[in-house]
Amino acid sequence: MITLQEAGTQILGGNPGKFYVLLGEEYGVKMKYIDAMHQKYGESVEAASVQELLSMFKSRHLVPLKPKLYIVRYDETFVASLSEAVAKQIKSANIVGTVVCVYENSKHATKLDKYLPEYTVTIDHVNDQFVKRYLHTDFPELPDRLINIAVDISSNYGHAKNICKAMSFATVEKIFQMSDSEISKTFGYVDLATEQEIKRGIASRNFAYLVKLVDKFDGEVDTLLYAILSTMLEIDAMLDNPRKQSDLREFVKRWTREDVYYMFVQTYEVLKKLRSMSISDPKNCLIYLLGLLQFEQIPSIEVMS
Repeated sequence: MITLQEAGTQILGGNPGKFYVLLGEEYGVKMKYIDAMHQKYGESVEAASVQELLSMFKSRHLVPLKPKLYIVRYDETFVASLSEAVAKQIKSANIVGTVVCVYENSKHATKLDKYLPEYTVTIDHVNDQFVKRYLHTDFPELPDRLINIAVDISSNYGHAKNICKAMSFATVEKIFQMSDSEISKTFGYVDLATEQEIKRGIASRNFAYLVKLVDKFDGEVDTLLYAILSTMLEIDAMLDNPRKQSDLREFVKRWTREDVYYMFVQTYEVLKKLRSMSISDPKNCLIYLLGLLQFEQIPSIEVMS
């Protein structure tokens, strides 16, 4: 298996290989690599399967193929069929551009490392030094102090990048008049309270992470309820269309139709109660909903009543 440093040197250095398998849960770094390769080729294509691409590269074309980035997401059939013969087919393939296979977690790591060690990289927790290096590239105008604070108060690269993005819209001179703790409180709150962070927490069914978001959130509970409803609609659409692009794509396999339906109905009922009844602490209702995400199967209202 290649290291994160090796993969980063190749991809971010503008010299990507012809084939990569990106494992792990660090979504932000995966997207950084994919964006870098998209910029290099100027075009990217979502493909249904690795075998489909290998067949295409094997065929003759009247018009020569142009180098581009090909992205294959969660192709379980490919991993299941991996063998020495398939590995040999990939190594000898005339890939015009780069093929990237994306998986959410590292459950396939052993098999991929056996057959495709020179193409596979696991991206889970990224060392803070790598995160700082990436952020300096992404936000060259931000001083070291702000980037260091962003890394300290974030949970991963994607989280830190959102904090730096918020910082980049502020006046650096005014931020520097604040203490480190004031900066942390200000931008930690701004980032954690964003709808996209909340939606990713809901889609990943990460109860502990969501509770932290709620603790830092002092807005209307309705906002978070609508985020749940919106997330359920987005996941439902991906279940209908496996090729639909979404930032939540990596979490869709954690949901069934029944889970999506019951989570939507449960949330809608809580929203109606908040609008029709006087509830002293609406956040308790929200915690109840978030607690449902810990169930292997989301229960119906009847089961919970």
